Amino acid sequence: MAIIAFEILHGQDAPGGPVMLMIPGLFILIPGDLLCAATAEIAVGQFTPGAVRLAQAAVTLVQLAAGVIIAAELTGVGLTVLSQPAPPGHSLPDWLIVVAWIPFTIGLALTFNARMRDVPWMLLLVYLAWGVQELVLAHSLVVPQEGETGATAAVFVAATVLAFAAGVLEQFRNLPPRGVTILAGFFALTVGAVALQGLTALAGNPRIQGFSDIRDATSETVALTLGLIAGAVPAAIAAYRRRARPA
Repeated sequence: MAIIAFEILHGQDAPGGPVMLMIPGLFILIPGDLLCAATAEIAVGQFTPGAVRLAQAAVTLVQLAAGVIIAAELTGVGLTVLSQPAPPGHSLPDWLIVVAWIPFTIGLALTFNARMRDVPWMLLLVYLAWGVQELVLAHSLVVPQEGETGATAAVFVAATVLAFAAGVLEQFRNLPPRGVTILAGFFALTVGAVALQGLTALAGNPRIQGFSDIRDATSETVALTLGLIAGAVPAAIAAYRRRARPA
């Protein structure tokens, strides 16, 4: 993938660096879900499985980063291109991002063998999570604070709303279970790509960019995990009270 990106697609000239160009192709391999699952298990006291998942995610990220670094050396583009900072915000028009979530969700449904009739519900929660995240980010531009603080807050709020909505939908008959409806929205919020960018940037110069990306990935992973827990708890309490209510 990295050799194709450098030799054929000239990824070294891509805005934000070549890793940004490779992320769509490597997305299914990036262990963002493992990072979040490990953080959640550690948060609830399941230290052994959490540590194992965390180590597995770290090894996978290192392997992916090593492949990109080796490809940069083999193709002769050099390592400095790996430390290019990502462009501020997103450079795509909003309408294109809205449309792009459709094939994204269908692709995840096919990858995880979800039923096609469940795709509309998955897509609904993708738009909900993305919309809430964008709303919080837009508000953070008004409130004086560091950009990363706003991004972390956006991930936390979006994850909370996502988990709560999935828990509520699960209570209705004939609707898919929470593990299906939340799937695409969860992957839309995972931050493994940021961690991969940070690891590859460490090989370039300046190294400060790599450490910054790794810091961002760590804080957003924790925010995503805590948000999923915060949203799932009230939904579970509401479901329990509904079942306990006398007929």
